[in-house]
Amino acid sequence: MTYIQENTPVDTVVFTAQATDADSGPNSYVEYALRGPFGNKFSIGTIDGDVRLVGELDREELSNYTLTVVATDKGEPPLSSTMDVTMVVLDVNDNTPSFSQNIYDIEIEENTLTGTDVIQVFASDADEGTNGQIRFSISGGNTNSDFRIDSVTGVISVAKQLDREARSSYSLVVQAADRGSSPRVDRTTVNIVLLDVNDCSPVFELSPYTVHVQENLENLPKNILQVVARDDDQGANGQLSYMLSGGNDEAAFSLSSSGQLSLTQTLDREAQGKYTLLITATDSGSPSLSGTGTITVLVSDVNDNVPVFTSSNFHTTIMEDAPTGTDVLLVNSSDADVGVNGVISYSLTGGHGQFSINPATGQIITSSLLNREDRANYQLLVVATDGGQPQGLSSSATCVRDGG
Repeated sequence: MTYIQENTPVDTVVFTAQATDADSGPNSYVEYALRGPFGNKFSIGTIDGDVRLVGELDREELSNYTLTVVATDKGEPPLSSTMDVTMVVLDVNDNTPSFSQNIYDIEIEENTLTGTDVIQVFASDADEGTNGQIRFSISGGNTNSDFRIDSVTGVISVAKQLDREARSSYSLVVQAADRGSSPRVDRTTVNIVLLDVNDCSPVFELSPYTVHVQENLENLPKNILQVVARDDDQGANGQLSYMLSGGNDEAAFSLSSSGQLSLTQTLDREAQGKYTLLITATDSGSPSLSGTGTITVLVSDVNDNVPVFTSSNFHTTIMEDAPTGTDVLLVNSSDADVGVNGVISYSLTGGHGQFSINPATGQIITSSLLNREDRANYQLLVVATDGGQPQGLSSSATCVRDGG
């Protein structure tokens, strides 16, 4: 048995046949020939018996040859003998591993448990021994080490918790390398798409909302606000519907399933100036998830209230010799409106020029010396006007003074 590497160059002597003949003279001259299915790979020197390689070998095509060497003398009649020689072709690492597919495409759910096998890749190498032993590795696309591969079996599994909302797909480069002294390598791509699981609750990122609505609005209903919640899931898991879930005891508002808030009843700021509505967004997943937010509705004032005096008739007395500028009477009024609509100014008529009023405070004072013998009683008309625009609202009260 003779061993020969498959990459042996053509014309290399791989074996020398030697035969002896006890005769003498021409009867001892020996010539060599080959018989057998050697596929035109070998030849033999007729005289020297050198077996030479005449064609390239490929162990993966044929791993051994059986040659029959025939030695024949030159006698008459010629005598011959034979010898079988087995040529074993030794492997050389001349084959690269080959994956069964250039691309693998799979889909897995994002909540696949750590350690779960998701796919097995296959590769083959026509070489033998260590030259044909394949080891697998992930050489790209696995930055966060979310997947691992069994180096021997090629089984890819989940290495830590996956999150589609953080990363929805992977394109892993998988490498197959043989274990030859100069390893040969093949690569394939494994595309992994994460399927959504309903694991994200809706979030109102702009909550709490604040909206200003004027009181006494007509032509209702009236759209006043669009609310939007965020849901990082996809498909039905991310499709949201909205509802009012609290704070709408008077049914003054409605919220459409698309998140449009509408005013349905006329508001009165003096009765209620602020509403706090609780809103809920629910996705269409199974089971569904919900998130809540709040809307603060501030009712803006309209000048719809007149100043109101604490009394419609005020009565007081003052000494006739009181100095000019003496306080006579403080008239009080209030206005349920706010802001400029509730700021009151006072004016005074009557009194024959003997009295004046502070427009801001309502304090009435004497403008000159009084003489009871000239006039013992005065009737004054006080007007309270608010600061509403374009024209304020007014009310009046009568002030009667008796002389002392």
